[in-house]
Amino acid sequence: MNKLFDTDTQKILFLGEGWTYPFRYDSTGSVSTSYCTIGDYRLIKESIMHILGVRSGERWMLRNFGGNLRKFVFEPLNDITEIQVKSTISDALARWEPRISLAGSGFGVTTEIIPQKKQLIITTTYRILRANTIDNLVLLGDWDTQTIVEKLNAM
Repeated sequence: MNKLFDTDTQKILFLGEGWTYPFRYDSTGSVSTSYCTIGDYRLIKESIMHILGVRSGERWMLRNFGGNLRKFVFEPLNDITEIQVKSTISDALARWEPRISLAGSGFGVTTEIIPQKKQLIITTTYRILRANTIDNLVLLGDWDTQTIVEKLNAM
């Protein structure tokens, strides 16, 4: 069996290729890349983290690329910010990550404010289209440290 094509089932196992996240360099000094195959969805999760972490205008040749998620840690932690975070994530992923879908029952972005800790838990549940598999990404926004980091890796 080829790594990217199963000759027995005649199915393509390859879901994509891209830069690793966070960015790393390989032994040749180039930006490290990784392949995403059926059953290994790390690249898709890295891509989502990359999209959400890039500020609008940060990419010189793609000025509209990114989710600009970090800007929210400077806003008040309230219902309005919570709605804006959901909308920003949904819009950015719909535009920049074609391998997933947030549409359907049980999919999308949910949030939970923890006021005593000044934290926002952001759960993005999505379907990987080509593999018809469900996965999620949980982020923790901390308004004290002004950071948004990945909290959990899987459902």
